Amino acid sequence: MQVEKPGLIVAPLTPFTADLDVDEGALRREIDYVVRDCRATMVVAAGVETQEYTYLSLEQRKALIRHTIACVDGRVPVMVGISHPSFRTAIFISKSLPIRFHDEHPD
Repeated sequence: MQVEKPGLIVAPLTPFTADLDVDEGALRREIDYVVRDCRATMVVAAGVETQEYTYLSLEQRKALIRHTIACVDGRVPVMVGISHPSFRTAIFISKSLPIRFHDEHPD
């Protein structure tokens, strides 16, 4: 998949319900908006250190990443953030998600 250059790379805000769960419906609408209407050329899933994902458990973060990938549905590339203060946790995150690296599957 080619990325348009220059392009708009969007790191969506993580919407929450009143119960402080990730609002998956709102996230889907946000991603649809930035991809379809704003013409984002890439979406970032839990990848900006100031994003709300830092307050989620590891399982919630992985679910957020999976849901973001599902919402994008191949329309644009997804950059997945695996940053963590523990490099072991970062490696664990990278190995436990449905991630394909661009150079492993070129178009």
